[in-house]
Amino acid sequence: MFARVSHWWSLRKLRQKKQRITRAYDADIAAAYRNKKHADIDSIRETQRWEERNCGDEIARLETDYYLNLADRMGVALPPHNLDENGDGDDWYRSDLYVRSLLTRQGRAKLRSDIRKEKRERREAWLPYISALTGLLGVTVAALALIYRH
Repeated sequence: MFARVSHWWSLRKLRQKKQRITRAYDADIAAAYRNKKHADIDSIRETQRWEERNCGDEIARLETDYYLNLADRMGVALPPHNLDENGDGDDWYRSDLYVRSLLTRQGRAKLRSDIRKEKRERREAWLPYISALTGLLGVTVAALALIYRH
């Protein structure tokens, strides 16, 4: 549970960081337009794309690590690790910021779906026992109520 809260908090902070980067560069681009420095606009946009991509890689790393740990604990198979010569694939891609492979959005969605399916299967295994126990508890309470009624 603590890992889930920690993951949520870290993810929230990184998304806020990405929004701050976007707002700051949008303000810089607007200022360059007002000051008629059109030559600087392309440079500012390129720097903005680079920083946003790095922030996106940080978010992808955080989510990849979280889901890989969760899948490992639950025994869920990972998506196939097929990368082409450019380091890209359907479920994985090679990060420029981190020298490792990270899950793409599609790969994270597949892994999340598999984890949910595994959780559902585990929960469904206990559901008949819990239902029977609840019913037995209800019958016991009803029997005690009949015995001790006045």
